[in-house]
Amino acid sequence: MTINHHNLLLHIYKRWKYLCSDNLNNIFSKICIGYRIYMMFLTLFTTLMSSANADTTASFGESKFTMGSGNTPDETPAHVVTLSPYKIDLTEVSIQAFEQFVADGWNDNTYWSTPGLRWRTENADGAGATHRRAGRGDEHPVVAVTWYEADAYCKWKGGRLPTEAEWEYAARGGTKGARYGKLDAVAWYDGNSGDKTHPVGKKKPNTFGLYDMLGNVWEWCHDRSGDYPSGAQRDPRGSA
Repeated sequence: MTINHHNLLLHIYKRWKYLCSDNLNNIFSKICIGYRIYMMFLTLFTTLMSSANADTTASFGESKFTMGSGNTPDETPAHVVTLSPYKIDLTEVSIQAFEQFVADGWNDNTYWSTPGLRWRTENADGAGATHRRAGRGDEHPVVAVTWYEADAYCKWKGGRLPTEAEWEYAARGGTKGARYGKLDAVAWYDGNSGDKTHPVGKKKPNTFGLYDMLGNVWEWCHDRSGDYPSGAQRDPRGSA
């Protein structure tokens, strides 16, 4: 399978408190909120892989779904999206996994985009060097990671960040709605998290085998926020 690693734009992320609120009719409208917020305040991410161990990734053949809800301006219009085959990690990226990248790949320029290299030069210790652990264990999701760091990590792993469309299809877990199970069973959120992160992969997965697609932390995607197109799309990459 071939995955295009080029022409992939900036960032989108989801906010776990929004995603796990009681009113989820417009859940996916919150995905695009990240582009409007200063990028240093990030979160964690999942990796979209070009090749990976089947035990740690979910594989999708060519897929078609209706993206957006049509219920809010940033989720309108709902439109049909067709996706080429791809794979995505089963869990959010753990602190342990990210620290391995810091040890083995941080100083390798081949994993960094041109603006990412400029950012790394100005931020030699990384945006979250003093915050990644902060009392959290190895299996907690890594936080305080910029888009540039997330992008470099994914390249080091042999993949890339998922697009919003790829993420949304995977997050839905084959459902047409926002939730893929009872909230307490599938997500850490402000009603059960104790206002802290939790180890990845401890809640019930969706039908695709993916964990924490609701809750725990925010997640980066590869494309930047923008208006939805009016017609059907194939492998959309977000606004230019």
